[in-house]
Amino acid sequence: THGVYAENSISLSGNSAFDSYNSIAGAYGGTNKSNAGEMAVNSTNRGGISLSGNSKINGNVFVGYGGATNTVVATSGNAAVNGTRSNLAQDWSSPPPVEIPEGAIPITLNVSGNNTVTLTAGVYHASSLTTSGNGKIKTVGAVKIYVDGVIAISGNGVVVPNNRPENLLLYSTGSSAVSISGNGSFYGGVYAPNSAVAASGNGDIFGA
Repeated sequence: THGVYAENSISLSGNSAFDSYNSIAGAYGGTNKSNAGEMAVNSTNRGGISLSGNSKINGNVFVGYGGATNTVVATSGNAAVNGTRSNLAQDWSSPPPVEIPEGAIPITLNVSGNNTVTLTAGVYHASSLTTSGNGKIKTVGAVKIYVDGVIAISGNGVVVPNNRPENLLLYSTGSSAVSISGNGSFYGGVYAPNSAVAASGNGDIFGA
């Protein structure tokens, strides 16, 4: 599977970088980082993957079947892809839509101020998910959250056990925007096949 996948476009700018690590082996860094990660876009359009500034992809990229890899992947400034460029398979299928599992627990997840919502291991269903100010969502064990509307996580909005990304998986059931911003690191997985996903700020994103 691809660490980052989009149907139409992916854009990296500034000092952003993409690589991979083994979360089971401990924290990111030192010997626990590699260029084995993959980024893909199911597009053959020029600039389907766009890199500018000092952004780097330390891994391999895939573009839509039949697309010219050096055209679909566009770089400017000091941006670079330090890996291979290939095409998705001809029989590539787009990711399936999100289906909310039976038994998902209804919950309101709009956390602000100095409030903290603690979620025990389980599957949850929210109309939207937002954190602002010093508001936090803290998970205890592995948590899956299915969200119908906007997902907007800012600041240090999410805390997961041992900084293990698999302890928080977010699923966007519709096409509302998904944004992760602020200076805190985000540990988790995001599956949003029909949403525009944006990441900003100085924080790092560590996926499952």
